[in-house]
Amino acid sequence: MKNLKRIVAFVVSSAILASFVGCTDNTPAHDNPAGQTEVTTTVAEETTAETTEENIPERDAYTNTISDEAKEKAKSFPDVSGELPDWNGTHIVDKAEFAWPWVVVDPDPEKITEEYVRLTDYDEETVLEIAEAGYNFVRVSIDTRYFFSEDEYIALPYVGQDFYGSIDTANLNQYENLDRLIEWCIENDIHVCLDCHSTVGGLMIGGDEESTREKLFTPDSDEQKLFIRFWQIIAKRYADIDTNALSFNLYNEPPNIVTDKEEVYIDLMNKAIDEIQTETPDRLIVVDALGYSTIGMKKISELRANNLVIGFHMYVNETTWTEPGAVLDLNACRIESSDRLNYYNSWAEENNVRWMLQEYGCSVHIPQEQQIEYYKMVTETCKSMDTPYCLWAFNAGDFAVCVWAEDDSLLTPGATYDETCAGHRINTELVKITTE
Repeated sequence: MKNLKRIVAFVVSSAILASFVGCTDNTPAHDNPAGQTEVTTTVAEETTAETTEENIPERDAYTNTISDEAKEKAKSFPDVSGELPDWNGTHIVDKAEFAWPWVVVDPDPEKITEEYVRLTDYDEETVLEIAEAGYNFVRVSIDTRYFFSEDEYIALPYVGQDFYGSIDTANLNQYENLDRLIEWCIENDIHVCLDCHSTVGGLMIGGDEESTREKLFTPDSDEQKLFIRFWQIIAKRYADIDTNALSFNLYNEPPNIVTDKEEVYIDLMNKAIDEIQTETPDRLIVVDALGYSTIGMKKISELRANNLVIGFHMYVNETTWTEPGAVLDLNACRIESSDRLNYYNSWAEENNVRWMLQEYGCSVHIPQEQQIEYYKMVTETCKSMDTPYCLWAFNAGDFAVCVWAEDDSLLTPGATYDETCAGHRINTELVKITTE
């Protein structure tokens, strides 16, 4: 019976993936508030589990399902072994937080159901929108709990719910959905950076983020073992995908609790690095700076990555969680942004290491003319430093440049929006600035 359930789940998930039609569909998946997809399957009564199993290709956590054509194309991507390419990026955050989808605006805990969690599946339309906008890099934010859960879809009542998966299990449907995302990005000339944004014992959930991340930074804890296991699987699964098209960002925004004991952080990163480099010694590996990715490490030389980049983030206070109608002190923002970027660049030069701005953004509630000035300020400074930059985020939350058709709450005052190939609205002026 257990095998039969897995067979039916595979058939249904395959039918769902086959139903994606890209940006030619006038009813995008994210515009369906219930995330419902009608799938009809007919199974002859005489069909047995044994005969059905013979027709199902073997699936395992270590073997990706990306096409040979995409793998070959990945080899032609810009080289990442020296000076970093001219990346202008954005984020895909569908699986960034387990059980509280960031794609749901102002979620009501009463509504966190299986239907909402289904919205976290990657879809080709989003990749086509990102490519159409002109971005050539995506940082894909992942919560490891999706990949260690036995159920195809998990619905929990709130973020932080106890994790019911196991280090010994692998959710193959989730891995194969990630395969599709990587393949779609390669087909559209977009470099993918897989970012472990949240993990068991190290949850990036807002609020008291320090106390929720202590277990991950407890040496030899079960939480550390699962984190390392995640990167071991990812490294082996994607070993045949060229590093020019695929990089790994080990852990998002290490908390303040490790700033004064960075040896614990570096030791954990090195354990993940060793697993990755066993499979692909030249894989581009991004390690986030300390203090929520704002403070350079003193012991940077102890990191064992062969192809290392340090990730920094920048959110000037006035540009973040603002209310509608907020107005910036642009001069103060300019000074703070300049100081931070100059610090990041100087630190990197002193330590002879590459860096990139992995996250930056400005609230959609800031008037358009001020957002334009701020984004120009950031991108022009980065370009003068030959540093790639990656916008948070493409279509989720208070920083979105792409807004779903039915959602007016995230429209920027005074902005001009065009319709995307998927029927959503995109801030044309900000996209132009952030993709130049």
